[in-house]
Amino acid sequence: MKKLIGVFILFVCIRLDAQVLIKDVYPGVQSGVMSSQNVVFDNKLYYHGVDTDFSPGSLFVSDGTEAGTRKLLGAENITNFGHLTNTGTKLFFDGFLGVRTLFVSNGKDLGTKGVKGFETTPIEAILKIDTNKVLLFVQADPLKPNPNQLWVSDATVNGTLKIADINSTTKNTYKSSNFKGNAVFFDNSTNTTKMAPMMSDGSSTGTQTVQSFLSKNNLFSFDNVQTAYGVDSLLFVGGIKNSIKMTIVTDGTPAGTKEISLSKESSNYLDVFYINSTYIIHNDKDISSY
Repeated sequence: MKKLIGVFILFVCIRLDAQVLIKDVYPGVQSGVMSSQNVVFDNKLYYHGVDTDFSPGSLFVSDGTEAGTRKLLGAENITNFGHLTNTGTKLFFDGFLGVRTLFVSNGKDLGTKGVKGFETTPIEAILKIDTNKVLLFVQADPLKPNPNQLWVSDATVNGTLKIADINSTTKNTYKSSNFKGNAVFFDNSTNTTKMAPMMSDGSSTGTQTVQSFLSKNNLFSFDNVQTAYGVDSLLFVGGIKNSIKMTIVTDGTPAGTKEISLSKESSNYLDVFYINSTYIIHNDKDISSY
């Protein structure tokens, strides 16, 4: 027993020694780094940091060293920012600078600029389409016409425009997935019980429900599609076909769309994980692999 305790203590010491403090952004205060807002871009970490009293925080950058961890110049006056998104060539995020604004940055000092303002409208999500564009889910006042809108941006003023009114009556809740290639998938819901999985390639004609996509391509005829979850470059969709619970997987193309077998007793909600080149599907009845 003593030998086991000694090994455990040695293991703990080794783990503690392996952790190295890079920089105390705001000494003595726990909220120095707002870790929920961060993204890796150009081999550096960009994050929401707080280093002064009564400050909403600023955009910081770190290369993993103390000297290379600092506030990004040119973005100090932007507050309440979030949705940091890396497209590979650009860094997008939204923040408040007079009005809620979409920003783009090259990740360098003085390399951040505002693209378009959205007045007081909160931006629900920002998703990568490809290396040049992002999709913005704009969520507005539900008492106004077309409260939920889908925008696309190529980081220019003229290239930032609304491509679809997603829902004209109520606010939506999104469960979204960045995809490789030129499409993203997301859930469009009017309440907590019914989902309408959608897909978009950044164009008005390319924004459609998964049901519409399946129907147009003479694929599967679901009575009701209830939920969707995307991993990497595939979308798993659960629904009802001829009163039987079914699941499909798609990469957004007819050739890459097919049915897969899951427990018919399970619920339609899916959690999908990607482990060692295998998709692990977890529901309320079992765990399957694909």
